[in-house]
Amino acid sequence: MLNNYIIIVLKKLLSRFISSVAMDYYPLVTLKSSSIANIPLIFALLKYTSSVRLNTLVELTAYDIPNKFNRFTLNFFLLSIEYNYRLAINLSISQTTFVPTLFSIYPNSS
Repeated sequence: MLNNYIIIVLKKLLSRFISSVAMDYYPLVTLKSSSIANIPLIFALLKYTSSVRLNTLVELTAYDIPNKFNRFTLNFFLLSIEYNYRLAINLSISQTTFVPTLFSIYPNSS
């Protein structure tokens, strides 16, 4: 029930930045590669919006698939302590793409 509500809120909040939202173990959001410049805004919305409150960056990982154009995939795993749910965010980028820092929002992302 809570996950359905969260997916609806995420789709409304991030509609212009996401390419898909899937449900598996917990919600998975795939960001459009055109939204890279807006990453700090996206994560600030996720952290400070009262209906979402994803206030903890649990894990930040990346993996490489050498034969793809967007060969690197960044994975962000967020946790809402207040609402007790998790969210995974994926972003595929090329090797020449610069990704803005999230240090001002999640200090453990450095």
